[in-house]
Amino acid sequence: MVYKRLLRPANWQDFQRMICSLFERKYNMGVSNLYGRDGEAQHGVDIYFKNVPILGGKNVGIQCKRIDKLRKDIIDAEYEKVCNEFPNPIDIFIIVTTDATKTELQDYSYKKDDPKCEIVFWEKIESDIQLYEDILRSYYKEFIILRDFVSQGNAASKLFVLEFQGTKAEFIITRIPTYEGTFGNGVSFILNLQTKKATYYPIRNKNDLLEIFDHPFDAYAVYHFLQHYNEDNIFADTSIGHQFFIDSKTYDEITKAIEDLNK
Repeated sequence: MVYKRLLRPANWQDFQRMICSLFERKYNMGVSNLYGRDGEAQHGVDIYFKNVPILGGKNVGIQCKRIDKLRKDIIDAEYEKVCNEFPNPIDIFIIVTTDATKTELQDYSYKKDDPKCEIVFWEKIESDIQLYEDILRSYYKEFIILRDFVSQGNAASKLFVLEFQGTKAEFIITRIPTYEGTFGNGVSFILNLQTKKATYYPIRNKNDLLEIFDHPFDAYAVYHFLQHYNEDNIFADTSIGHQFFIDSKTYDEITKAIEDLNK
């Protein structure tokens, strides 16, 4: 799987909830483990896991830091709170941060061993969260997930299932063979399996997809996705799990195109 860059959460609440969801999955503990409520003293711990089975019953405390620059004095302050104020047993203290990876801080944290201290930087969070499709979609609705990328029959067709913005698009791209039985110069179509409508492929203009998709956003998002391929490699590529973003710039372009369409 090729991992894509994720935007950092817009606020600390979303970051904390996302990290809680991620570690619940990593530790196979499917209950909410957010420690305390807004306004309560948390003594250095935002998320608490008691008796984690896959860690041999160890207790884990996690502090979430949505900051651009983690420093040694911040690590020291949070670690001291856990050691001196946190009322529950703790064997591993993890600081999870949106800061970029710094080996100096990793080495610094390893010197603290009672409890053991670890730092998880944003790059690690990015890669880990993309292992769990449901969590990814919960916090990154602009993410497009290509699934079931399979060949049909003689490999002249491809089935696509794209999920984005809470909707799903299912379509097939098919190349009709020439009379001689080869596919080099045949005609290709894109068929929307939901509306049972088709148009020629490759798509020359994004508005062509308005003929087969009911919603303009779906049509334009699919058009954006198809720009990653040409007519030949869309049939040749047999990989599974391609992932693409509709980034904020593209989202704005799609939204503007829809506004222009409605004028």
